Amino acid sequence: MVDAPLGLAVAAGMLAAVNPCGFALLPAYLSLLVAGEAATNRGTALVRALAATAR
Repeated sequence: MVDAPLGLAVAAGMLAAVNPCGFALLPAYLSLLVAGEAATNRGTALVRALAATAR
């Protein structure tokens, strides 16, 4: 019974990943995350992209 909230959270997270609204906003979110306001060169953006991929 203790695992029920964890299982529910995992199932909800898996469904949120394929949600049509979330899927449409994913490119905008990733471009904001990678480019950001402080990214002035490609090296910084590359490091942020790799960090986002590792998450």
